[in-house]
Amino acid sequence: GETSKVAIIGWAAFFPVLLNTISGVKLVDRKLIEMARVFGASRTEVFRRVVLPAATPAIFVGLRLSATISLLLLVAAEMIGAKQGLGFLIINSQYNFEIPMMFAAIVLLASIGLAVNYTLLFVQHRLCRWENPRQARPARRAIRQAGFVVALGAIVAAGPARAADSAAVTIRYFANRGDVTAYELADALGWLK
Repeated sequence: GETSKVAIIGWAAFFPVLLNTISGVKLVDRKLIEMARVFGASRTEVFRRVVLPAATPAIFVGLRLSATISLLLLVAAEMIGAKQGLGFLIINSQYNFEIPMMFAAIVLLASIGLAVNYTLLFVQHRLCRWENPRQARPARRAIRQAGFVVALGAIVAAGPARAADSAAVTIRYFANRGDVTAYELADALGWLK
């Protein structure tokens, strides 16, 4: 019945999200986590302000893969054992030689897939602005650095008492890595105005 189809689709869509989330969490820079803990952030704050923002792009990759898998499995399930739906319409049109109807259903299915993919991409770009340089403010190269955004989260998690010390450590850290210069970081923070 319908419950078994939903269970199979849910089971197949779960693993891409799970594996990409695990991968994203494992790839979080340990120095950022350590820096947040040194400045007094609790485990919840470290997760919320450092780990989750750093893992968000990988989570969205998993969501996009799962959306694709779900759509494919839904159509396959409708082709095999349903009396309505796009999968049934494609198979029924093929058997009855209604080629225009079959291609119309295929185009509609492709349009739905593209709409879901672009919706997830839009949400990802809104949540991960540092990853897309075209959406970042022009001439603010430092803000485009994903690690810098996560480090700002660690500064906020440290609280106002240690914010200046945290910012200084962050500037030294990224300047030493060679990602950006200390001047660019200070400019991005608005300290040079």
